[in-house]
Amino acid sequence: MTLESLLVIFVSLGGAAALVTACVNTLKQFGVLKDGQAPTAALLGNLALFVALALLKVFAPVVDIANLDATAGTIAQILGLVTGLVVQVGLSKGAHSLLRGAPVIGKSFSA
Repeated sequence: MTLESLLVIFVSLGGAAALVTACVNTLKQFGVLKDGQAPTAALLGNLALFVALALLKVFAPVVDIANLDATAGTIAQILGLVTGLVVQVGLSKGAHSLLRGAPVIGKSFSA
């Protein structure tokens, strides 16, 4: 296994790239990563995936990389959906606090 062949495999892993992006965006959304840190985090995430790919090809060459990539893509989609849901619930809570007491739209029937 040469470095060139590893790179060819790595650049074809769209699911893995989507997972790194989803993780970085989620960390940004919740304030774990600050402005300007995303490129470094993405680089480190991709580097970690490249090392993992190399280790898999050396120590477990029969592992189905395409299947792992598809799973990573699915996880990225789920992470994006869950992050969107959490953000939407947080925004709804904030909007409710803002509108509390306003005529008609801010009416509450709770005790």
